[in-house]
Amino acid sequence: ELGFAPIQSTIAALSKVGMMPRSESLTITTIADKKSGRLLGANVVGRDGAIQRANIFSVAIQHGLNVNDLAELNLIYSPPFAPLWDGVVVSGLNMKKLL
Repeated sequence: ELGFAPIQSTIAALSKVGMMPRSESLTITTIADKKSGRLLGANVVGRDGAIQRANIFSVAIQHGLNVNDLAELNLIYSPPFAPLWDGVVVSGLNMKKLL
């Protein structure tokens, strides 16, 4: 109805560097418009670190970011809290392949 051509991608990611204690698995699903690349939605499932990723996606959607913007985010690297390649960025890279 709104003219979007939605595409979807689901990836597995880690909440922090894998060698850190209590590193948890995350499942991240993103939905974007195939024509414009605009991020339309995201779902983050997991325990540790899921809320911080969901907040990033929320801001990205509110500000109309596209998957290229998502793939180029410069997010903090801190082994106890986030891996070098954060799942948010990896989800953007994966979505770029589908466009």
